[in-house]
Order: sequence, then C-alpha cells, then structure tokens
Amino acid sequence: MPLSTFGRKVFGDEKADKIYAYLKFFRAKFNNLKSLHYSEIIDKESIKVFEIPKHHVFFGYYDIQQLNLKEDKMLVHVVPKRSTIDRNKKEAEIGYFNVKSGEYFALTNTRTWCWQQGARLRWHPINDNYILFNDMFDFKYITIIWDVVNNCYIGQIDTALYDIDRQFSYGLSLNFSRLQRLRPGYGYDLLPDVTIIDHAPENDGVFLVDLQKNESRLIIKLRDLALDVDKSMEHQHYINHLSFAPDGNNFIFFHVWRIRGTKKWATRLYVAETLEANLKLLESNDVVSHYAWKNNEELLVTCLTKNKEQYYAEYNIISGRKRIVNQKILSKDGHPSFTPNSSVFISDTYPQKNEKQVLFVHNIIENRNYAIVELFSDPRYYGERRCDLHPRISSSGRFITIDSTFQDGLRKTVLVETDKIKYLWC
Repeated sequence: MPLSTFGRKVFGDEKADKIYAYLKFFRAKFNNLKSLHYSEIIDKESIKVFEIPKHHVFFGYYDIQQLNLKEDKMLVHVVPKRSTIDRNKKEAEIGYFNVKSGEYFALTNTRTWCWQQGARLRWHPINDNYILFNDMFDFKYITIIWDVVNNCYIGQIDTALYDIDRQFSYGLSLNFSRLQRLRPGYGYDLLPDVTIIDHAPENDGVFLVDLQKNESRLIIKLRDLALDVDKSMEHQHYINHLSFAPDGNNFIFFHVWRIRGTKKWATRLYVAETLEANLKLLESNDVVSHYAWKNNEELLVTCLTKNKEQYYAEYNIISGRKRIVNQKILSKDGHPSFTPNSSVFISDTYPQKNEKQVLFVHNIIENRNYAIVELFSDPRYYGERRCDLHPRISSSGRFITIDSTFQDGLRKTVLVETDKIKYLWC
C-alpha cells in the first residue's frame, strides 16, 4: 500500500494533507533551498517585491490586469496572516501600491473574496480612476464601483460580476455560492448555496448583465447543459471561467461536473455569442483547465487527456479548429497570457521538484521556452489556500506580476520589469 494511501486511511484526508504539507516544508528547509532564482535573461534589479508585514498581499487570478493603463498603480488584496478559509474569515482590504515608490494606499474592504480569485478586483475599463470588486449588500452579492483618486464609493451593479467587456456594456455572472461549494477557493460562501439539493438547477447557469441598465438575465441554463451529458442527473454540475473575447462579441465558459463518488471532474469548453447566446462546443474529450485569448477568434487553452497527459492547444472559435502547441516542451499545466505580440505568451508551472514554481515566456515562432524566475512555493498552503503564481502581464507588456509564498510564509506580489527580456516579444 502506498504511504499516501496508508496515511489517509490512518489519519483521514484532512490530517494527512496537513502532515504531508509540513513534511515537504521541513524537507525544503533542511535542504536550504533557494527562495528565488533568476534566469540568464533577467537580473535582480528587474525584480521588485511588494509586501506588508504580518499580512498576505495578493491579487488573485491571472485573467485580469493588475496594473492600470498608466501602469503606475497596482491593485492588491491585503488580509491578516491568520485569515481562515471558512465563512468567518477576515475582510480583505482593497488597496494599491505606487509602482515606482512602493508606497501602499488602503482604500476599502470586502468580505466577498476567495484565495484563488480574490474579489474579482479590476480596473474600470473606461475610467482609469475607478475600480470594481465584488462585495455583499442586503444579503446579495454585488459589484462595487470605487473612485481610487478621491477614495469614495461611486455606485454598484446589483450582481457580482465574473467578467466585464472592454466597453463596459455587459458583464457575465454565475452562482458564486454554488461555485465555492463545488470548487472551493473560486467562489464565496457568505451566502448559503440554495441550489444544494439540485444537481443542475433550472434557474441557474450563465447570466448576462446589462451594465448600463443594471439588469441581469439568465441566458444559458445549467440544466440544458447537464442533460446533454448526464440525462439521469447523477453528477453535480456548475459553471466556471467566464471570459469575454477582446471585442466583447463572444465569450467562453467551462461547464464542469463532479463525478459522483469520486474527487474527479469532467468539463466542456463552450463559446457563445454575447447577445444571441448561440453555443458552440469547442472541447468535450479532454479536461480543460486554463485559457487566454490570443485575439477575437483564437484562444489558447491548457488541457488534460484521459491518460493524464497535459498540453496547450489553440482553438479557433469560428471554425472550431484545434491545434496542439509544442507538447514536447509545454507538457505541464499553467496559467497563460499573451504579450502584446500574439506570437509570445507567458505562463507558469505548479510546484515541481523541491517545491519550485517557474515563470516562463514561450515564443511560438521559435518553439522555445525562456525561464524568467524560479520561486519556492510554501507547501503549507495547499488546497484552496494554495498560492499559484498566476502571472499577469500589463497592457504595454512592460511588467509581469505574480503572487508567491517564496519567503516568510506570506503571500507577496512580485513585479518583474521586462525591459531586459523585451526582445522576446518586440
């Protein structure tokens, strides 16, 4: 019997996970592993760490830009070191750092946040002085609009948003309580999941929000998606990863279901027209994981086969064509984002040997990876509290930001100036 299986039988899953996490941590400490390693294409002066003593400083997911258009302010969530993962966790403070001086400015708080995606905090796509983030008011998840310059409340959208188009015309939403229950770390549990008894609720799914009218409507029913693959309704179905194309005319989403009696899940990747909600199935054979828009018609996605082989693939949302991207060197899951040059993207790895995560650049034309930094990932943060690098690239391509636990057992935001590696995407 494998040691991990034996440990789970003796201690149970939760205690076994904690024991293994601390064993990994002390092994790394005993081996005196370096916390941060710079590759040959970057130098120490290009790296800047943003931190606050005794607090976790992080942004969250990789599909939202952390820096504003002027690239002088960097949004963050700040939570006390001992914040728990239950519904009584501390509020997250919303603030920003001055990129040049490193000075921190606190703005406001939200209770509606999670470890992987934060509060879906973002800069307003039209007004660079405003930010948006999810919160709760009157027992309902909402989106707050906040003025950063005057540090004051501007207004709200009466729906918690997952994504927003660049014209600030429409938003996309889902059931965040159901998402948190079925995929811990990605939703919110301040409000109970009232759909818990239903494996695929009729009145749940993908919601389109008219941001000008402040109105939300269900445009894709979860029940309809589920019936296509699970007519007996054995499995728990949910929606995740809504993302508008750059022009806002289409969006993608993941239809996910938990396989009954196991810890496994299955997925389908769909693209839909924003206003007509006409669906097209892009991937149904392999499990999809992460995504990045290359342009209005092409999408990069990380996938996993039934044989546990990982790969990156490009999909054309018009033709449905699929092309695998250099599986020899892109054989591990990651969080990709395209640079201003669409033939180059950044991505990362999950912890590898010696608990190290790698941030890298991939040049599609050269078929080559360029490692930027390698960072220690504290194994004591696992499950929904894990800290993925989630690399985010600024609009000009001048900066990359990541979240990391490479030092002191605290989340920190690390900024990389790309001047020295800029030749990779010029």
